[in-house]
Amino acid sequence: MATDVITKGSSIVTKTKKGLKSLIRRTIYPYLKHPYHRYHIWKMKRYFLRKGEEAVVRSHFLRSFGYEPNLNNPRTFNEKLAWIKLHTRDPLMVKCADKYAVREYVREIIGEKYLIPLLGVYKHPDEIPFNDLPAPYVLKVNHASGGNIFFIEKDSFNKRKAIRSLNHHLKINAYYYGCEWSYKDVPPCIICERVILDENNNLPKDYKFLCFNGKPLLIQVDIDRFGDHRENYYDQHWNLLPVITDLPNADEDIPMPERFEEMLEISRKLSRPFDFVRVDLYAIHDSIYVGEMTFYPAGGSIPFFPHKYEIEYGEKIHLTGLSGAAVNYR
Repeated sequence: MATDVITKGSSIVTKTKKGLKSLIRRTIYPYLKHPYHRYHIWKMKRYFLRKGEEAVVRSHFLRSFGYEPNLNNPRTFNEKLAWIKLHTRDPLMVKCADKYAVREYVREIIGEKYLIPLLGVYKHPDEIPFNDLPAPYVLKVNHASGGNIFFIEKDSFNKRKAIRSLNHHLKINAYYYGCEWSYKDVPPCIICERVILDENNNLPKDYKFLCFNGKPLLIQVDIDRFGDHRENYYDQHWNLLPVITDLPNADEDIPMPERFEEMLEISRKLSRPFDFVRVDLYAIHDSIYVGEMTFYPAGGSIPFFPHKYEIEYGEKIHLTGLSGAAVNYR
């Protein structure tokens, strides 16, 4: 994408500026104004070391859903995610949770053309040549969720805050928040990728394929992430489902992407080794890109409504080694 794609009057600049203010308040820089954020990280790790994994998973689940999970015989979608946190120990999950290392897995399984262009990899924010990289781009840590820094144009970018935020996120081990095991041993770094824009010069829709034992059966579509963020859910035949999670549905139906069958096949291939994984894709112009792979969406803390979908999609996850022993497929 050419550097001059982003101009003062372009829709992504105006929408993203407004949206980023809200996003920054919620996720990127909260610790700058609220020292409790750092205290919370310390407190969670201390609780984990004192109580152990299962206590943390149970506590996290109880706070999210208001009842204790059944970890001996899990039935619902989120109970099974909690079980996976405790029992599935597949080294390939570590590789695929790593936003940098997963690129090698994608390259091996489906090919280089499905990778978002990579502009750089850095161990420390001081290494980043912010003004020399082709805008628009995004900086993200590879070992956790959130904390993404968008460089849209030089005049609207606060380098000092970006460096402080990246330094902060590099120190976080996401494992201690909710025992998301796949993040525990990921060596942290910062990656820089191009911002992929759609035909209207906006950030594209997120197509999130929830894959159950290698079968993409539920598709979550997120639109207008930095504005009026909404999402719809579809089955594998692109039938709209009456599913609601933590965000409202879109006001109108979202058309099926032109290369939907190819996106389904990509999801099948990437998810084949796992009991459950969410594969995030973008369909832009004539290209499909892999965003990331997630094993515990929202940390396993967001329920489906109506509740029958919690049970229905829980039943679709066949847990390898439900006896309770740690599972390592390779």
